[in-house]
Amino acid sequence: MYPFVRSLGKHRATGPATDLVPAQEQAQKHYEDVDVAIVMESTYPYLKGGVSAVVHDIVTGNPDLSYGIIHIAWDSSQPMEDLYGMPENVKWVRVIFLSMQEHRHDFMSVRPKDLNMNSAQRARLSNRLFDALYALSEHRDTEPLWELIDEGLNERTREYPLWAILGSQEFMHALTERMPQLGMSLSESFWTLRGFFSLAYAVLGETMPKARVYHAHTTGYAALLGAAAARDHGTSFLLTEHNLYVRDTVNTLLDRNMALSITSQDYRTFDVSPEHRAGWLGGSRWGTSATPALKWSPTSTPPQSPRPPSSRGHRQVRGAAQRHDH
Repeated sequence: MYPFVRSLGKHRATGPATDLVPAQEQAQKHYEDVDVAIVMESTYPYLKGGVSAVVHDIVTGNPDLSYGIIHIAWDSSQPMEDLYGMPENVKWVRVIFLSMQEHRHDFMSVRPKDLNMNSAQRARLSNRLFDALYALSEHRDTEPLWELIDEGLNERTREYPLWAILGSQEFMHALTERMPQLGMSLSESFWTLRGFFSLAYAVLGETMPKARVYHAHTTGYAALLGAAAARDHGTSFLLTEHNLYVRDTVNTLLDRNMALSITSQDYRTFDVSPEHRAGWLGGSRWGTSATPALKWSPTSTPPQSPRPPSSRGHRQVRGAAQRHDH
């Protein structure tokens, strides 16, 4: 496994407990194995709403099962007060921060030299990365990306820091050749992809606590994290939806009626910025096709749930197409 070993300069990654940043504090806590890890995007137990109420019903209605909550937040300034009084069978809350600024100690600290590759190897890796992105966007083939995740992102298996390739001359050359359709300057393309991969690192770069089942409540970051955690631990993944995540996000972006449908090809024709187009293409495709999943309709009764979910009060974390920290 690739370790984070840094000099004593400004990128130092470790230190006394008092020097730990919030993301490090979360990662170093002890989390016992649980029956179910519920993966939430900025809702339970720190924000009230329909989705949070459903999750609270699930954990209180099944006292024979042990639960953990994986709570995805934008940054450490978000609310962190338990508003529900979680029952004893909720053993822990593991908070994941998406903002690049919360990962200065790991994502932002590496350089191309940390790959330990020569120029030809960096060029091959850059082209593999673009091959994987096109396999996902054009053919819904996720396997090339999972291979790169195992090699360069997954904390348990990575052999090198994949994100270090972003600062290399070879990656910038490949970017100009492989993605001219973005219609952005080289600088804009770089920052867009850096933002995309910072989000991928935040979701996929750390080992999650072990659960027999990972239950995600949206198809965005939560589904990707849940699918990856289940794959990592060899357990199961369940996805339930309280609304149509990608449709609602895109219609909000376009200021359209929320009931209007979208298709997988609409990103090619809608009048949106290249940055939004790239974020929609990468984030939504990856999140919805990350793994085969057991799904149920919002009109049916969910497994282990006292009542069908409500979409009221559903608040989502800010997405790649909405905000980047540079």
